[in-house]
Amino acid sequence: MKRNELSCRACPGIQAVIHRGFVASGPRLKGRGDTERIKNRDRIVAQRDYTSHQKNIISNYYKNLDAILLTRLQEMVTELYLADSAKKKTQLWARVEQALTKLKIPAEIKSHILEKQDTELLARHLQDWLRK
Repeated sequence: MKRNELSCRACPGIQAVIHRGFVASGPRLKGRGDTERIKNRDRIVAQRDYTSHQKNIISNYYKNLDAILLTRLQEMVTELYLADSAKKKTQLWARVEQALTKLKIPAEIKSHILEKQDTELLARHLQDWLRK
């Protein structure tokens, strides 16, 4: 190790560099002097060990992903009703398309909703999906 580098015991492979009294860590150092990048940052992140609490949070998120996406769609329907500009509506319909794709809605229904771009039609389908 160089004279001005410290090694983090909790994160092997990640180093903090001290440069003229400035300590920074992470993928890019900010401050005066040279910028140093951490090599193989993606490899280090991919090897991260999660605690059991974090694993439970992640697991619950994916178990409830359908409910989360349906809730987002409800919010988007509200925003579509209140949208006043065409640009905002276009952005919202793009988000609706992404949500429908993630929910794995059949292609015929999805294309019908997106083709019409009718907020009431989307709201009716959403009510049906929430009943199921």
